[in-house]
Amino acid sequence: MSCGVVAAALCITKARRHRALVTLVLTTTAIALIIALYNLKPDSANGRLLIWSATLDMIAQKPLFGWGAGAFKAHYMDFQAAWLMRHPGSKAAMLADNVPVAYNEYLNLLACYGLVGLAIFAAVAMWLVTNCLHKPSCCKKSALLVLLAIAVMSMSSYPLTYATSWTAIGLSFIPFVKPRRFKPGIVTIAASSLAAIGVVTTGAYIHALHRWNRLSLSAPTQRVLRGYDSLTPWLGDNPYFLYNYAVMLLDANNTDKALLVAENCDKMWDDYDLELLLADIHTAQHNHYAAIAHYSKAERMCPSRFVPPYELMNAYTSIGNTAMAQHYARIIVTKPIKITTPATHQIIAKAHALLNTKVTDRQTIADNSKH
Repeated sequence: MSCGVVAAALCITKARRHRALVTLVLTTTAIALIIALYNLKPDSANGRLLIWSATLDMIAQKPLFGWGAGAFKAHYMDFQAAWLMRHPGSKAAMLADNVPVAYNEYLNLLACYGLVGLAIFAAVAMWLVTNCLHKPSCCKKSALLVLLAIAVMSMSSYPLTYATSWTAIGLSFIPFVKPRRFKPGIVTIAASSLAAIGVVTTGAYIHALHRWNRLSLSAPTQRVLRGYDSLTPWLGDNPYFLYNYAVMLLDANNTDKALLVAENCDKMWDDYDLELLLADIHTAQHNHYAAIAHYSKAERMCPSRFVPPYELMNAYTSIGNTAMAQHYARIIVTKPIKITTPATHQIIAKAHALLNTKVTDRQTIADNSKH
C-alpha cells in the first residue's frame, strides 16, 4: 500500500499533461484497492475499526494534551471493555482481543499527546514540504517519498515501534538541515561523549535482557528470584519483565511480593493476561472477591475468551455461591467458540458437569437462558 502511494505520487508529479485525469484514475484505483482489501480480510478490518472506535473514546476524554507517553498500552483495554459494554450483542465482541498497539500511529499520537502533539507533527510536516518546494533537490524529494511511505503505513499499522523506521526518518531529515559551522574540537568531544554514553547504556541494557532471558527459562529458585531482583533497576520500566517476575514469584508461593510487582506492572500496562495474573494471585491468597473483580474485568476486555467465565465459575463455587457459579457455567456452554482447542472443550465439559447436563444439551440451555 505504501509503495503504491509513493508510485502514485511519482506519477502525479511526472504527469505534465492530464494531471487531473491521472490523479482521478489513481484515486479511484486506490479506493477500489481498499475495498478489495477489506473484503479479503473483513474480520481483520472490523477488528481495527473496533480498536479505532475505542481509541477515539480514549482521545475524547483528554483531547488537548492526551494521556502521556505510553498511554495506549497503559489504558486502552479499559476503553475497549467500556465500548463493548455500551454495545451489548455487537459482533465486535467476537473480534475483541488483547491489543498492544493502536494500528494507527495518528490515533496513538492523539491518545498520548493530544491535539497539541498532532499540531506539532503537522507543523513539522508542513515545514518539510514547504522547504522542498522552495529549495527543491533530488535528495529532498527522495526523503519526502520515504516519509510519505511511512506516513501511509502509519494509517493502519505500527511502523514507529520499529527502530528501522526511526532510522529512516532520521536519515530523511538530513537533506533539510543546513550544516552549521562549529569548532571541530567541540563537535568531536560532544559526539564522542554522547556516543560513548549511548554504547555503554545500550550494552548494559542488552546484557540485562540476555540475563532475563536465561532466568526466565529456569525454575523459580531463590537464586533465580535474586537475579530478577537485581535486574529491576534496569528493566523495572518494562511491563513484560514485571509480568514475568510476578509469575515467577507466584510460582514460588511468594504471593505478597508477586502482588506488589503485578500492581506496579498494572500502572503501565492495561492487559487481559495481567488481569488474570492479578486474579490468580488473589486466589492464592484466598481473597476470592478481589479475584472475582479481576476475572470480571478480563471477561469484559475479551468477551470471546473462555478462561475468565471458567475462573469466575470456580471462584463462585469456592465461596459457596451456587447460583452465580451456575450462571457462568451457562455462559460457558452457550458461548460461541472462536478457536477450537482441547482446553476449550475441557472447560465446556466442566461447565456441563456443574450443571448436570450433557454437551448435546447446548442448544436447549441456550434457549432456556433467553427465557
